[in-house]
Amino acid sequence: MKNIILYPLFLGLIAIILSNCELINPVEQIPAYIEIESIDLQTNSNTQGSNSAKITEATVFAGPDLIGVFPLPARVPILASGSTEINIDAGIRDNGISASPVIYPYYDRYTTTVDLVEGEIVSIQPTVTYLDNLSFLLLEDFEDGHFINDDRDANTNTQIVLSEVDAFEGQSGVIHLDTDNPIVEVATSISFEDIPTTGAVAIYLELNYKTNIPFGIGVIGLDISGLEEVYYSHGLNTIDSWNKVYINLTEVISNSRLESYQIGFAAQLPDGTSTGTIQLDNVKLLHFNL
Repeated sequence: MKNIILYPLFLGLIAIILSNCELINPVEQIPAYIEIESIDLQTNSNTQGSNSAKITEATVFAGPDLIGVFPLPARVPILASGSTEINIDAGIRDNGISASPVIYPYYDRYTTTVDLVEGEIVSIQPTVTYLDNLSFLLLEDFEDGHFINDDRDANTNTQIVLSEVDAFEGQSGVIHLDTDNPIVEVATSISFEDIPTTGAVAIYLELNYKTNIPFGIGVIGLDISGLEEVYYSHGLNTIDSWNKVYINLTEVISNSRLESYQIGFAAQLPDGTSTGTIQLDNVKLLHFNL
């Protein structure tokens, strides 16, 4: 009689244990994947300049849910199936620093709808554009003269010259230094007076560059009393192939609060170096409309 009573109790205990095991180790859902090789920029060349970009990260949403931030190229796992809205924000490296990835505030969000199937990969090719509410204060492509011609070092041998040799697109701007001409400082001949200085609006300088010597980028302006102030806040190191960088000028401009600004470029030939060459292209200064 005891065995008859204990047997169903034993079976019930086994069922409870198995049920708890399922709770502890639930069946894992198989993700679907989207594959993103790169994110391209489309521009109106007349009003926004070159479509050159260096988009290094994708911030991915499935509907309203954040999936994560992924270096490109990326294969993104998504625990969803069926028709799903995918939203992607394009990310860049602030000031060219690999440890500072940010969503670039001036690119719009890419949106598409894909059919997700567990275990399967859907490849997409996102494209983004500049937002509409932007002011492009400077668009310098060096094709017909250029605006970076304020010769602040008073040495005509170190001014920017135009060249098609090894140019990024069409013509590029080139600075040559040597032991007889070891220093350069040039700036935009335009002074920008309507740059927002509160820090509430992001201000970026975009450019393509190639250089075999380090050089600095900064702002030059007049304070309220008319005295000149110079802030070379960012430096770029040597690189033997063309690169794109997004220089965040928001902090230096909000801290300086000057009445007007020029964009300056400066370099000095390093010790032990006999020549130096800096190449520039597609210099853009932009911020949100106020």
